[in-house]
Amino acid sequence: TNSGLEMIGTPHYMSPEQARGQPVDGRSDLYSLGVLLFQMLTGRVPYDADSTVGIVMKHINAPIPDVTESWPALPVALNDVLARAMAKKPEDRFQTAHELTAAVAEAMGSAVLAGPVVARALDQPRRRPWPAGRGSLSLWRKLGILAQWSGRRLTGRQPGPETIADVFGRLFPTRRQRNLLWGSLVLALVAVFAVLSGLGSLGSAAPPLTQLAAARQSATSALIVPPASTATQVPSSPPPATVALQPSASPASPTGAATATRAPSPTGAASPTGALSQPAATRAVAALDSMVLSYVPAGPFRFGSSAADAGARDDEKPQLTISLDAYWIDRTEVTVDQFQTFVTATGYQTDAERGCCAAGFSQLGGLVYSPDPLFVVNASWRMPQGSGVPGASPRHSVVEVSWNDAAAYCTWAGRRLPSEAEWEKAARGESGQIYPWSGPFDGRRLNACDINCSAAWHTTANDTFARTGAVGVFISGASPYDVLDMAGNVREWVNDFYDFRGYSGIPTANPPGLESGLTRVLRGGSWLDPAERVRAAARDNAAPDSRDNLTGFRCAVSQLP
Repeated sequence: TNSGLEMIGTPHYMSPEQARGQPVDGRSDLYSLGVLLFQMLTGRVPYDADSTVGIVMKHINAPIPDVTESWPALPVALNDVLARAMAKKPEDRFQTAHELTAAVAEAMGSAVLAGPVVARALDQPRRRPWPAGRGSLSLWRKLGILAQWSGRRLTGRQPGPETIADVFGRLFPTRRQRNLLWGSLVLALVAVFAVLSGLGSLGSAAPPLTQLAAARQSATSALIVPPASTATQVPSSPPPATVALQPSASPASPTGAATATRAPSPTGAASPTGALSQPAATRAVAALDSMVLSYVPAGPFRFGSSAADAGARDDEKPQLTISLDAYWIDRTEVTVDQFQTFVTATGYQTDAERGCCAAGFSQLGGLVYSPDPLFVVNASWRMPQGSGVPGASPRHSVVEVSWNDAAAYCTWAGRRLPSEAEWEKAARGESGQIYPWSGPFDGRRLNACDINCSAAWHTTANDTFARTGAVGVFISGASPYDVLDMAGNVREWVNDFYDFRGYSGIPTANPPGLESGLTRVLRGGSWLDPAERVRAAARDNAAPDSRDNLTGFRCAVSQLP
């Protein structure tokens, strides 16, 4: 370019050989694609430094970080895919983009779309690329590859001198692997014969497959949450032991933790209703929206802020010891994808989409903070910042929803909005700790106003999100009951009307809150808030028809059927 530069390229995406000024080919592009894949999965580039030279040296020498360090919910197999995609030597990387695609699909439990493999024409017939990591492929995956190759060869779409014996030898190179193949096939034949024999001898009894289907239906029905008419009833005993089935992979369950986990032994602390036990499972899965729910046992806890909490305001005081019956609460905030399921099923229109109800919120749209508020007439849950800006991400918390919208969703899902006391206990546990985690404020445990935030009060931390973030990312910020995102990300609607006078004189068992009022309570703070406003006891309030890009919600239910 006649500019005098010896190295041309974007340092964050530059392959080691390009950084050294060595010859490059398509494998250098695949390295850069690996960097981009890492950034798409984690929200940050793998290597960063204060200078260009520092970044380049990391590409040449530094080990490749694991993507699961940034997001533990990702499949561990992706670490191996990125390690090969960003290998320091070109010959150690994927040699074609198709190989990289197949490896990513396999790690994510998905499939590669059928179609031709586009590559340069070669003088010699080229072997079809083999899937990455074929040495660790399952037996049935190898048999599938063999069958696919045979079909392509018979139809003339697989050129070259290679025979089926060659392919078989490459898939099963050792005697042990071939013995495993034949042994598995023999066992499969024996199993089929046994099932067929059993079907013939059962007579009028239900066949095994029917029994399995009935058992699965029975187990599934235990997870369906009650209809809205019973969702608000207070149980006379703790929820029954429930084992949650693990659903198929879905964006609605970002953490992937849908399998029930065992609860600790009961403490013996009596609930207001006198119940002493708790269920064997502490997680369940809601039927309609695949939301993972966490169990909060009955018993007392510290509610509100004490005089020793320097960040507390008068409406958080006095601190009381109150008791709640057991309940279940959504493990994460409701996502855009889950809200889309609700809208598709019901045809619901939000207050922002239809205009509601009085005063400043009678028109279409909602408030957009960035950081100063501005009413945008075309802002909605689909377009949180208005038109001309990228729309809502499926796994992010839904925003631009009013209290009315949140209550409608929870009713559809067979749940309800939590009470203020239920929300706070789920966030801070029995001991009244300041944040969901034990200890002082830690910007690495939540999405709050950090270096990506343009407000004057931002911190120097980096949570990678400029506004709302994907739910369930900050595992280290979990509450004592393993509930996520209870601090930051979005403020959350709860059922109670707001009382500026605080908690003096409220009931000490299952407080119902005010019966009427002008505004509803908001809890948890948002991506725009500083440390003192994301405390577990911090309160805010807004009109029930208001909506903005700071506010979302989660649901609760008193008892699963």
